[in-house]
Order: sequence, then C-alpha cells, then structure tokens
Amino acid sequence: MLTDAPQIQPLLKAGEVAEILKISRTQAYRLLASGELPCLRFGGKTVRIRRADLERFITGQPKVQGIGFENQQFHKEYQGR
Repeated sequence: MLTDAPQIQPLLKAGEVAEILKISRTQAYRLLASGELPCLRFGGKTVRIRRADLERFITGQPKVQGIGFENQQFHKEYQGR
C-alpha cells in the first residue's frame, strides 16, 4: 500500500450531481457540456465530477433573496422562458 501517495478524491456521476443540486440529469449534463461545471471525461461518454469542483460550483452561485416571485425582475425573466 502506498502511504506517501496523495489521497484520491471520490468522483461523482452526473446523476449523483443532479440529486445533490435537486435538478434533472439533463440539466446536470447541460452544466457539464457548457463547462459551467468542470468534469473529467473517460472514453467517449463517461463523465465524472470531482466533489471539490461541485463544491466550488455551488459556492460560486449568486445568492437568491427571498422566496417565490418577490423579485419582479426575476419574475419577468422567468415568464419569458
């Protein structure tokens, strides 16, 4: 056993990231494809996400004020989608 080797971070699957973020797997794959959330690619289709990258992604997101549609600008943008 290697005692001097750096500790390897656990890697997450896209579905696990989706569960953590409370989004669909499709939305998780969109974040990965856009580069907003960094990932490692193995072979053709296999992707894995470092937990540290996911944590940086989460902490880098803007804070949302209030609950619901109290922010009228957000409400107008949301209706336009």
